[in-house]
Amino acid sequence: IDSIIQNSNIEIIHLFYAGPPSLAVNLARKISRRTDPEFIIYNYMNSQSPKYKWGLVLNSDYSINNLIIKN
Repeated sequence: IDSIIQNSNIEIIHLFYAGPPSLAVNLARKISRRTDPEFIIYNYMNSQSPKYKWGLVLNSDYSINNLIIKN
């Protein structure tokens, strides 16, 4: 991700994640508030429709009430 955003004007990254929670936590630790753009990370649920029903907003100036996006 660093190499993609390093020389670009990307303002928001939409990340669709389907993997173990431990890896998700480690990925979130790599996001820097000072140097990375806003991230919206969508949660995958195989048993639901739509599969990505909600997401979390990271690195934004939204209030705490707007950090979860519901589909």
